[in-house]
Amino acid sequence: MSIQFPAVKIGKIKVSTAWLGLPLSLLLLICLMDYINATTIKNISNTHNVEARNGSIRITYTSPISTIQYKPSSTFYTSIKVSDDQRTETHTLINAPYNASLDLIRVHEPQGRLINFEKLPKKINVQTAREKISLARMIPRSGSSPTPESMDNQLVLQFIGNVIGEFKQGENISVDAMDVVKLTPAIKGYYRWNSPSQLAFNFTEDSPQFNTTYQFDIDIKKLIKPKTQQWVGKKNTYKITTASNQVFVKDISLNGKVHWQAPLRIEFSGNMVGALDVLKIKSPDIVPIDISPKTAGTWRWINARTIEFKPDRYEGWPTRQNVTVAIKPLINQDIDRTWRGGEQAHLHSFYVLPRKQSITSYNL
Repeated sequence: MSIQFPAVKIGKIKVSTAWLGLPLSLLLLICLMDYINATTIKNISNTHNVEARNGSIRITYTSPISTIQYKPSSTFYTSIKVSDDQRTETHTLINAPYNASLDLIRVHEPQGRLINFEKLPKKINVQTAREKISLARMIPRSGSSPTPESMDNQLVLQFIGNVIGEFKQGENISVDAMDVVKLTPAIKGYYRWNSPSQLAFNFTEDSPQFNTTYQFDIDIKKLIKPKTQQWVGKKNTYKITTASNQVFVKDISLNGKVHWQAPLRIEFSGNMVGALDVLKIKSPDIVPIDISPKTAGTWRWINARTIEFKPDRYEGWPTRQNVTVAIKPLINQDIDRTWRGGEQAHLHSFYVLPRKQSITSYNL
């Protein structure tokens, strides 16, 4: 079947129109190619409540793209990546404003050889989410029962998000001027923002005490900016209770099977002696630690928390035997502090290996 082109009569002259067949066919072919090659958007990922930090928008096209089709407006920045098949363009937000309406702008005007079939929107609107604020942790950690001396005269609130507000980082803030958190019991000290998300309370005249509960109450309404932030924490009250004023054996150096000349070191949880007693040799008769079977040797405090027993260099520990060490409550000389075991001694045992005989030298 072929298309018949009638002759056109101009005055008394008939003009054939058969020559129009080829141009018309070319025109239709060009339009068909424009339609086939037109780039359109197949899918756009969620553009609402996108995270302003590292949130992403994925634009998937119906056909491969030779260049990036969209760029961010002047109000924010993105990193742009095109997939290996050149069909997906991903924009990752970089420090974009929170709870803001942003636009991705089309880079080039759609083009076609004759007719433009491309339907790329001039802009794609993106709505960022509000910043999510919560408390990451309290330092010392809630439930950890820290000793006062381990706290370094500080209590720290580590938030997730920028909550410094109108305060300045690094400046001391009086208790009365701090309105976003309240610490109980009332303590003499000051607050300081170590970073936009970390608030520290520093003890001054009142140092941390044993067996005391310290509680922070956070005023959420004053802490966050409702227009750009939202509180997602599970609670607004955080507290820790310090350890009771007890001392106990923290670590003993000898365990299991030991060498007959190995020194014994006992570390306590708190200071046991003053500076004048450190490094002085002590007789076993005056140190309230019993060793069974009885072993010759000397005691010495190597620091305020650690005492060391060195067995006699020739006799050593009794070999092929279990040795029991009994640390008596009398080791605690602080009348304001209790021994964790009450009136019971702390017992510890280890086994002493036999001596190994060897020939170090010989003469023929």
